[in-house]
Amino acid sequence: PCREVLQRVYERMEKRLSAHDREPIRSDPNEPRWRKNAHWCRLRLVHDGLLVHDSQRGIWKITERGRQELARLCEPEGAAKEESE
Repeated sequence: PCREVLQRVYERMEKRLSAHDREPIRSDPNEPRWRKNAHWCRLRLVHDGLLVHDSQRGIWKITERGRQELARLCEPEGAAKEESE
């Protein structure tokens, strides 16, 4: 669910968020800027084929391509190079 994803994002990014990131957006005084930006990032991930475009509202669902990309990004540095040699 979106709220769980955003909570995990916050926990990981809390120390990096600036005062500006924490300010509310003009259109919704209850929505901090960083959360709105996270929603825009989700849209980009959908366009890139990494998240499902037609998942149930409020659910962020990863595609198979997204799982592959995540696995690639989580590989220890140099692991992919060793496999190709």
